[in-house]
Amino acid sequence: MLRRTVLKGIAATAAGSFIARPAVAADTVLKIGMSMPMTGAGFAAVGRQLKAAIQLYMQQHGDTVAGRKIELTMRDDGGVADNARRIIQEMIVNDKVDIVGIGITPTALAIAPLVTEAKKATLVMSSGASITTTKSPYFVRAGFILSPQSWIMGEWAFKNGSKKVVTLVNDWAPGIEAETAFKTRFTQVGRVNGERMRANVIEAAEQCGILSLADVEEPVPLDRYLNQRAVQRLLVFCDEAAEVSDPVLALQETLPTPDGVDILIGPEGGFAEEERPLLLRQPKILRLALGPRILRADTAGVAALALVQAVLGDWAKPGLKPG
Repeated sequence: MLRRTVLKGIAATAAGSFIARPAVAADTVLKIGMSMPMTGAGFAAVGRQLKAAIQLYMQQHGDTVAGRKIELTMRDDGGVADNARRIIQEMIVNDKVDIVGIGITPTALAIAPLVTEAKKATLVMSSGASITTTKSPYFVRAGFILSPQSWIMGEWAFKNGSKKVVTLVNDWAPGIEAETAFKTRFTQVGRVNGERMRANVIEAAEQCGILSLADVEEPVPLDRYLNQRAVQRLLVFCDEAAEVSDPVLALQETLPTPDGVDILIGPEGGFAEEERPLLLRQPKILRLALGPRILRADTAGVAALALVQAVLGDWAKPGLKPG
């Protein structure tokens, strides 16, 4: 959807009654208040471009919507959350604005409680964090999300020969999400050294004095694995984003299962946002946290196996037999 369509649509919605309330006269001014970073380090160019785009739209399409004249107020918050909070508070209380506009992620998150309490439709114009629109039911995004772009870049980087990558991001939601998406995809694409893993299996068997070897299969995409696996088996989904609780208790409440258990460990960098819903739709799923610390993929695998061993294996309590 084009940005101008969203802007026009939200203005028309507010002009025609965003929520149930008495009819507004057509000659009543529609007040829009916007707080954007037009000075300061880093994001001044963003605010200036947003301001220019809004002014251009109004020059080309006029300053009325649904028969109501638009009164537009734009103020500079410098990209500072406290400034944006104060500006929007003044616009809501003193200026009686009908619609709020906000620029970047830190300022959008800062004003979320204000616009929610005041029930003001709010246009978020330049926040690339996926969490932004979850912070208020009155938020509408007219921009982009950064992490899908980083996901594509991670895949491209590996497929075009990059072996080592250094990431440098802003230490707030869009930067962290972008870095996580890049790392996840970069480590997923063809990064598994099957021969080395098979050598590790043989070494481990020799050290433990066992004759059976674990199978090391060729890498497959997650969706193909889920389609191929036996759905009657319990899938233990070790997710660093899951709520931290007692994993042994969670397993004891779920196990034993007569059809067996599959344990799924994600790549370093974590599962992608689109992968979690896919996993949670599985018929027999246990989403499990391995503790408050983020573990490396190989360490997480050992930790998860140890937990299952504690519940079903040699350390299981009497009376709880393997499925």
